[in-house]
Parts: sequence; C-alpha cells; structure tokens
Amino acid sequence: MYNDRIMNVEHGIFTPLVFSLNGIMSPECAQYHKYLAQKIAAKSEQRYSSVITLIRTKLSFLILRACLMCVRGSRSHTTSSNVVPPANYGHAAADARIDN
Repeated sequence: MYNDRIMNVEHGIFTPLVFSLNGIMSPECAQYHKYLAQKIAAKSEQRYSSVITLIRTKLSFLILRACLMCVRGSRSHTTSSNVVPPANYGHAAADARIDN
C-alpha cells in the first residue's frame, strides 16, 4: 500500500533495506547498494570495487554499532551528523586496511 503511494504520488520507488540478524542483505537491498556504488563511482571517478568495499564496510560498522547500542544502550544523547564522504574511495579503503 505504501509502495503504491510512493509510485503514484511521488513518482518514485520504495525499496526497504532488509537485513538478516547476521547482516545478510535481501536481494532488493543488494541490488540497491550495487546501483548506489555504480552512481558514486561514476560521479567521483573512482573504481567500483573501492566504492562498494567502502559502502559494505561502513554498513557493517553501522549494523555492529546498532547491535551494540541495543545491548548496552546509548552513552550520549547527541549524535554527530557532520560526516564528510571521502574524496578518494581507494585511499579511504587503503587507510582502513581493507582489501579490494
């Protein structure tokens, strides 16, 4: 019902990002991440493999952080929203010591 509203009123597509308990993506979610990585790679003129590696790594840490917050609770009531995307995804992956 919500997808019909999105398609008819806002002329978009509703894609729920569904993950299993151990972080496995649903097929539609995996397709979305591949598409997003292709767009970012083309726009920033970076290698697709570097971009998708960084996206998956950041996603893994976000899932881990969410699980830890559920287990032990939040330490502060404020969050930092001034995250700057890296200028070079290959260098960011190398700095994080992530294999491509």
